[in-house]
This record gives sequence, structure tokens and C-alpha cells, in this order.
Amino acid sequence: MFRGNENAESTKFNQFGTSIIAQWIRINPARWQDRISMRVELYGCSY
Repeated sequence: MFRGNENAESTKFNQFGTSIIAQWIRINPARWQDRISMRVELYGCSY
């Protein structure tokens, strides 16, 4: 489980421990405060 940012203005960068090869990635928010909101950007490379 990755930790998110602490406020609305900051960003949080997380990395997987190892490289993954996948066609689909599912992201399930586990916790939130007041209202649920999520912004996600996945970086990858041509395989």
C-alpha cells in the first residue's frame, strides 16, 4: 500500500519495488478524509 500526499497542494511520488509488465493496473483507494479524490499518473517505457 502506498501513502498519499498530506494536503491538496503537494504531490507524492511512489515507486514499485520491482519492474512490472502489465496490460492493466487497478488502483483501489483504501482510505480518504472527508471526500474521496484521486489523481494518478503512471510512468512507463516502451517494452
